This record gives sequence, structure tokens and C-alpha cells, in this order.
Amino acid sequence: MRASVEMVHGVVWTLRRSEKPLLAAIRQSITLSGSMNSNEALAQAADNAVGLAGTENFREGARAFLDKRAPQWND
Repeated sequence: MRASVEMVHGVVWTLRRSEKPLLAAIRQSITLSGSMNSNEALAQAADNAVGLAGTENFREGARAFLDKRAPQWND
């Protein structure tokens, strides 16, 4: 149990330092999840997905999947 808590804290700490849109959305979900019911959490996840779908990395991921190749992510 203790190792799991430490792992989660490590992940959260890493995400806090990132300004990338995907990591920011994950960080927001982790931060808010404790105060949301399941319907609110699903709505938040849907909002994040819609926002991320417009990014260049999302488009590259979809193209790479269709082309059956590794994606070339923008940092």
C-alpha cells in the first residue's frame, strides 16, 4: 500500500511540472477527482478529450495509427 501511495505522489509531482496539454489535463483530473461524483468526473474527462482532440499531437497520433507507424510527437 505504501509503495502505491509513493508511486501516485511521484506521478502527480511529475505532472505538476509539465505544461503539456495532455499532462495538464491528467493533472487536473487527478486534482479534482476527489471532490467529484462519477457523473462529474465523466463530464470532466469528456471536456478534456474534446479539448485535446484539437491538438497537433492528437492529429499526428491518428495519422500514425492509420499509417501503422510510430507517431512523431511535438514537444
